[in-house]
Amino acid sequence: MMKFRKNIFSFELSPPRGIEAENLVKEFSKYKNFFLFVNVTDNQRANVRMSSLAMSLWLLKYGITPNMQITARDRNILAIQSDILGAYSLGIRYFTAMTGDHPKLGDHKDAMGVYEVDSLGILKILKNLKEGFLLNKKQLDKPLKDIVYGAVYNPYSGPKELQERKLEKKISLGATFIQTQPIYSIKIGKETLKLISNLNAYPILGILAINSRKMLEFLEDLLPGAIDESLKRHLLSTQNIKEAYFEYLEDFLKAFRGEDVGFHFMFFKDIESLTKLLEKVF
Repeated sequence: MMKFRKNIFSFELSPPRGIEAENLVKEFSKYKNFFLFVNVTDNQRANVRMSSLAMSLWLLKYGITPNMQITARDRNILAIQSDILGAYSLGIRYFTAMTGDHPKLGDHKDAMGVYEVDSLGILKILKNLKEGFLLNKKQLDKPLKDIVYGAVYNPYSGPKELQERKLEKKISLGATFIQTQPIYSIKIGKETLKLISNLNAYPILGILAINSRKMLEFLEDLLPGAIDESLKRHLLSTQNIKEAYFEYLEDFLKAFRGEDVGFHFMFFKDIESLTKLLEKVF
């Protein structure tokens, strides 16, 4: 397993719905020293955006380490291997394997999902490439020895036993870090940390910002039962949801100080406030 410092932070950036990426990356680069890598989403929620590979290259240009997400929804096994090889040749070393949301959730609802493999299949491909082989066992000119790859885990998805077995398979295929879906409970966070750590992978807990009532409603649909009723009541009773959420987040992060755990921050528009909070807590 790759050695991380005790608490590492990652951030998620979605590529633009178009071609103008440089200003977004340039603005983010002010905060790059806070994050080990930046996750680049791959047509997130099945909505068309600039490719994760192209966005990753923009990050590299500004000295930011990309973690390129790659989904099975949009590629067959030829394209998956080809994209990883191309990304590696251009300097990308971090990858996260994902199955990918169904096209019906996105902006091209009639698109055909590929799904020749799932996230486990992508992990098997990454394992082979790291060892110097294609999926069909044909040898590469050199192994991708220094790639670091991970996978995702949803502690709220059931049945629990089945999800945990799948997590174990992901780690057995070489996933050295596991990023979770957003967690809004210290108890669930501690249980998830223990589960992943016991399987000898590095846990990175998902932290998705709540900036508005609309976002709160969206999360309740996306992750039923994830948000504690007490937190929900508190956020709904305040005049400033963003401020109240940051107060909650400070307490959440403090509960994990001293633990071997990372945090993955998603949908944080106010990066300056986030980085100030990280400096305060850690």
